This record gives sequence, C-alpha cells and structure tokens, in this order.
Amino acid sequence: MSTENIVLYDTEEAAKVKPTASPVETFDLVPPDHSALYKVLPEFDFENAPINANSFASALVETCKKHNGIGLSANQCGFDIVFLSWVQVKNM
Repeated sequence: MSTENIVLYDTEEAAKVKPTASPVETFDLVPPDHSALYKVLPEFDFENAPINANSFASALVETCKKHNGIGLSANQCGFDIVFLSWVQVKNM
C-alpha cells in the first residue's frame, strides 16, 4: 500500500493546546418603526455571501441571548436581509 497520500496528525500534541474563547459581537435592536421591519427583504445568498455567515449567525445568537429572546431575524438588528437565528430553550 502506498503511503504518499496519507496525512499523519499528532493528536497528543494537539490536545495540549488550550482553546480560547473570543468575545462575539452583538448588535443593537432597531425600534419598532424601523423600515427594515416593514419591507420585503432578499434572501441571504450563501453561495455569494458578502459576510461570513457563521460569524454573523453567532452574533445574532449572542444578540438574542443578550435580549433574553428565543429567536431573532437580521432585520430586527437593521440588516436588510432574511437571516434567522434561534436559541435552544430548556424547561419552557
């Protein structure tokens, strides 16, 4: 068997690296009369995303938690796109 396409990874060495958590950005909520809440918005294009979708979703989730919510749409933070996030609720 050829070993030229085999990748070896030292998992013991990797386990020594301690993960660090960096703070996640949160957004302000817009007032109830904000225009983003009352117009038809384009769907988020994951294929040609102008932003990092994972980072944006994390920021929406943290914003939702900050405001004690269970779900949040990007337009509630003033973004003119359809992008939703939610948090898991325990013992509701």
